[in-house]
Amino acid sequence: MKSPNTKSSNELHREVKEELKNVQRDVDRLQGRLTPGQIIDDAIFHSHGQNLGSTLDHLKNNPLGRPSCP
Repeated sequence: MKSPNTKSSNELHREVKEELKNVQRDVDRLQGRLTPGQIIDDAIFHSHGQNLGSTLDHLKNNPLGRPSCP
């Protein structure tokens, strides 16, 4: 007699495939964020409003890379 929580091998196989797809999606997303261009974009634009003008102003006002005060 099967318990109510017992799953068939097909159900387990389907769940494993779904989890592998989720893991692959996350890995792909992380790899996209770890490209040299993306790392530079994040480092430059993220903390300065993701706006080229404000980033250039920040770099002009902080040539040594000091963090701006809020």
